[in-house]
Amino acid sequence: MRAVSFGKLVVQNAGTPVKMGQSTLSASMAATDETLSVTSATPFCTDMIPFKMGIDPTGNLETVMVKGISGTTFTIQRGIDGTVPVAHGSGAVVVAKFPFAGWDIGVVAAQTGKTYWGTKNINVSTRAGVIKEFWPNTSGTVQVTADQLQFLTNDGNPLSLSDYGMDVAVSGEGMHVTLWQR
Repeated sequence: MRAVSFGKLVVQNAGTPVKMGQSTLSASMAATDETLSVTSATPFCTDMIPFKMGIDPTGNLETVMVKGISGTTFTIQRGIDGTVPVAHGSGAVVVAKFPFAGWDIGVVAAQTGKTYWGTKNINVSTRAGVIKEFWPNTSGTVQVTADQLQFLTNDGNPLSLSDYGMDVAVSGEGMHVTLWQR
């Protein structure tokens, strides 16, 4: 297994969930481009590299291999897994194809608001999709008692990163996230 650490995953706008491993293109791309730009790189980390990514999964799907991340720009290898390089418009969804075996999640010390982790459609105002509510901690570095969640799959079926999301009660706060990849 390989550990993939996001470090402190921060939500910039409370009430707007981060969908793990999912963003949108911030600019159109031609079929020959070897880079793409996303609106937010927060749901990704360099420890994931290399990983597969689907561009426009509900439209003209293309699978690429992400070879590097610099800010919001990803260096890619086009048209893998039998797909063909095609042009994609600004706003097209990009989704990491990154199966993993488990999570290790903990809240960050000195946070003032709650952090929520759940399904990709998490809505903290209605609590829809909330799997775990993390309470703030006022000392130490990372809360490692009641507000840490660890689990591994034991049925041999990997989990999909883009099936999960997080949100926080206070902008600029977040959680420490580590994944295990088989």
